[in-house]
Formats: sequence, structure tokens, C-alpha cells
Amino acid sequence: MDGFRDLLVIAVVVAISGTAVARPFVGLLSFVVFAIVNPHSLAWSISSTFPPALPIAVGTILGYIISSEPKRLPPHREVHLLLALWCVFVVSTSTAVYPAEAFPMLTQVSKILLMVCLSLAMVNTKERLLQLSRTVTLSLGYLGLKAGIFAIRTGGQEMVWGPDNSFLYANNSIGVALAMNLPMLFHLRRLEHRRWLRYVMTAMMFLSYPAIVCTFSRGAWLSAAAATAFMMWRSRHRWVTAAAVVVLAIPVLSSQMLPDRVVNRYEDLAMLQEEESAGTRLWTWEYCRRVGFANPLTGAGFNFVSVETWNQYYPEFLAWHHRIAACHGTAMTVLGEHGFPGFLLWIGLLGSCVASATRIRRAASRAGADGVWVVAIADMLLAAFAAYMVGGMFVDLNYFDIFYQLIAMVVMLKVLAPQIAASVTTAGAAVAGTRRRP
Repeated sequence: MDGFRDLLVIAVVVAISGTAVARPFVGLLSFVVFAIVNPHSLAWSISSTFPPALPIAVGTILGYIISSEPKRLPPHREVHLLLALWCVFVVSTSTAVYPAEAFPMLTQVSKILLMVCLSLAMVNTKERLLQLSRTVTLSLGYLGLKAGIFAIRTGGQEMVWGPDNSFLYANNSIGVALAMNLPMLFHLRRLEHRRWLRYVMTAMMFLSYPAIVCTFSRGAWLSAAAATAFMMWRSRHRWVTAAAVVVLAIPVLSSQMLPDRVVNRYEDLAMLQEEESAGTRLWTWEYCRRVGFANPLTGAGFNFVSVETWNQYYPEFLAWHHRIAACHGTAMTVLGEHGFPGFLLWIGLLGSCVASATRIRRAASRAGADGVWVVAIADMLLAAFAAYMVGGMFVDLNYFDIFYQLIAMVVMLKVLAPQIAASVTTAGAAVAGTRRRP
């Protein structure tokens, strides 16, 4: 059986890689699925150790080069900020405190950004944007569905983890990712015409809640609450209130109705000022701030956290706790790793995406039926960014490839925005002409 799984995974990867050469967009979607779901981790031998995303990426890039796909990136602000941030990553790695540890991380991040650039170049139609959105959403939804069933089956006593050897493995990471996916499932469900897929998306969304709860990640809980509140604010459908209650009412339920681990984690969340790990986060933020201010132009590079750097920048922390910790905060990690250039570019990129999505939504809402899908995608992205920002206050999510794919989706909406504006102008002219008729 183990050998069969290996052969099956390898055969699928080979088939997809070959298809990607002829149809690079299919390769791009397949790469996203493998990056999120990590299906090769289900095998136990050869295929669980080799990187299947690599041949798929190579086939996709080769197919893109020889295809007639557009060969230039959209000339929008977010693209320029993203490329500038990538350059900052290269510079901070060249001056890193630990170059040997920083370079592998730069390689990993560069792979993510390279595939995001392919998304920016190839996803230039409504159909492709929806296909990419569905791919990301259903991939995460599958993990939420699987984890939700596991959480219910184990009575909420076991911790939910992500796929092995992936960026979603840690409980905090998978928790925030599932929280970001809640509004994506909700809004894409509204655009889906296939009834069976709407049912699947609904099941994925509701089962993601117990999965998030059983990550026992307080950052993920807050992230899910933010995403749900945003969904309620933007939605006219009152049934979403039930999903909100799952997240927001858990703390006030009787402790006899909840697993002990959930009750204990909520009590910690309710008393942040008295809880040691919450205080540790404040200290780790101070540590990263000191590193960033001491290296304002280049930062300390990827993976700078060590006993030596703690002794150098925050020795009193070690005197108190005798152990080291990561920054546990996305913005502060960027400041420590890449200095003020990286910090400002990262904040600017996130703020630019939120501003652009808001503006596009406002314009599309005036386009009538033609703009409904744009409004749904914009609401989806804004809620996902809200969940990301809340979760990122407590978890290191700097190099979440889902986040960078969301940035690409914002740019894709900007590419398609002129079409929406044209439809508004045409509709307005038609109405005006009708009014002038005798």
C-alpha cells in the first residue's frame, strides 16, 4: 500500500508537470493546490520527501516562457511595492547576521514570489481570477473540512495541525489560514452556480469553526472573530449570524459544554495581562524592535533569532526566563529582519491592497449586476486581510504564500476595474439617452 501511494503521487506530479508545459495556467493552479494541501505528505516513503511542487513549478515556468501568455506584469502600485520588497529581502540576506540560515529562507520566499508573479502575468480575465480564487479557497476548505471532522470526532481534546512539512503545519498558522478562508468560502459561495459545490463550501465553512477552535490558538480565535464580524457587516444574509455565534459565543458557554483545553485557553485569553505567554509576546516585540532600530537600513536578515542576538539586544530577558523566543508578531518580525525599508514597504503594500480593494468595491457597487462579482471578490479580500492583520499581531505570518496570492488578486481586480468602469459609463449614457427621448 505504501509503495502504491508513492507511485500514485509521483505519477500525478509527472502528469501535471507535463500538462503545465502545454497549459501553464493549469500548472499554476496545481502548484497552489500542492503548496497548500501538501498531498504528498500522505505518502510514507519516497514521495513524502521529494518536493513535488518543484517539477510542477519548472513545468509551469517553461510552459509560460514558450506560450503566448502575457510576458509583462501589470504596472500597478502593489506590483512595484512587491518587487521593491523582494529586493529588500535580497539586500538584508546579503548583510544578514547568519547568512547560512538566511539564504535558504530567501530561496523559499523567492519561489513563492516567483509563482505570485506568474499569477500576476497570467490571471487577466474574470474566469481566471475566479478559478484561482476557487483553487485557494477550496484547498484551504478541504483542510478545514478534514480538521473540523477530526475536532468533532475527538471531542475537541486533540490539537489540530496542518499538513506535515508545510508552512501551514503549526497550529497557529493553520488556524489563521482557516480564519482567513472563512470569508473566502462565504463570498465565493454566493457566486457559485453549481448547487452541489455551494453545499460543499457551506460544509467547509461551518466545519472550519471547530477546526479553528481546536488549534487552541488564541490568535486564530481572534482572527476568526474578526473575519466573521466583517462577513456579518457586509452580508445581507442573516444566517451567517449562526457562524458568528460559534466564534463569539464560545467564551460564554458553560465550561461543561466545552473541552477543558478550550476553556483553559479562553481563560488565558481573558486574562492576557496575567498570562505569561502574553507577556512574553510583549518582550519579543521589544526584542525585534531593538534589533530593527540597531540595524535600521538592512535589518538582521532572515532567521536572526538566537541566544547570541538575544544576549546582544535584550540580555535582561534571558536573565528573567533563560530561554529564547521568536518575535510572534508579523510587523515586528519584518522590522527586525529587514529594517525600516522592509517594514515601510510591507506596511505600505498591505495598506495599498486594502485601499485599492475598497476603492474597487465602491466603483463596482455602482455598476449594477455587472459589478456583483467584483463586489463579492473585494469583500472577500478585505475580510481575509482583516483576519490576516488580527492574526498577524500574535503570529509570524510574514511569508504566508496565501497572503501574497491575495495581493495578486487585488492587482487582478485593478486590471479588470477599467472594464467595470466602462460598463458604468455605458449604462449611464444609455439611461441619459432614454431620458432625453421625447
